[in-house]
Amino acid sequence: LSASLLGYFSSSADGDASADLGDPKEKDTSASSSSALATLLASNSEHALLLQHALRSSLLDLMKKKPVSASSGTGTLSLMSPEVTALFDTTLALCASTTLDAGFIFTLFEDAFSYGTIALGKDIFAYLEKHSTLLAQPAFFNRGKLIILRICTSLLRRLSRANDAIFCGRIQHILACFFPLSDKSGTNKFGQYNAENITTVANDDADVVEEDEDDDEGAEGVDMAFYRSFWKLQDHFAQPNILATSAPIKVKEAMNDINAALKVLRAQEAATITSATAPADADEAL
Repeated sequence: LSASLLGYFSSSADGDASADLGDPKEKDTSASSSSALATLLASNSEHALLLQHALRSSLLDLMKKKPVSASSGTGTLSLMSPEVTALFDTTLALCASTTLDAGFIFTLFEDAFSYGTIALGKDIFAYLEKHSTLLAQPAFFNRGKLIILRICTSLLRRLSRANDAIFCGRIQHILACFFPLSDKSGTNKFGQYNAENITTVANDDADVVEEDEDDDEGAEGVDMAFYRSFWKLQDHFAQPNILATSAPIKVKEAMNDINAALKVLRAQEAATITSATAPADADEAL
């Protein structure tokens, strides 16, 4: 079965299996490329399990081949072969038709990221981004939310935040698109705070003036008092539960610091808007 699938993906690499499943107009075309497999699997659930195993084995065989750069359609070279793309397209079509479990496509993605290098992972992730609209639908996402979370966190651990900042941002963007803000994976359920992250505040104006010598003019209100009150906000937000158990004077102090920071920031925003619209008004007057 694995050998037959490899031949199928090779023959369909340039055909319908490479259609964009994210476009509803092309879903029927992509699904028709796997209709023969769907008909075979509909009669027996054991066939679906066999196909899942064969698909994972086929992916491993394809990933073992020496990658050949090919055009990705965006003017850049892609390390993901057309056969792997055809395998993903066919699997996605089978999952969309409920022939296979909808979460299986995420399992296939996880295998691909585990087998490949970071360079190849970027191309695989580009495929995931391309079909993110379809994969974010409840039928898919509810079955594979834990897998996609595991994929993204694993990638972030492997990447360098300094050298792969753009790729890290793409991963964070996908997580933000897939998971709602209220999801428990992004909430501090047990109220654990990082109190060890402490910012050292300068003790005199000389340190601040030296750092701000090259800054643009117009930083009205930004003085040593603001400097101290702004960075003091970290003490309040690092352990917010302390405000609930401390004396009212601490709460009042926190509110004063927040209001002072907001006042200066609003003034800076207003000054920026005024300076940006001034040239336009002058041109209109002329």
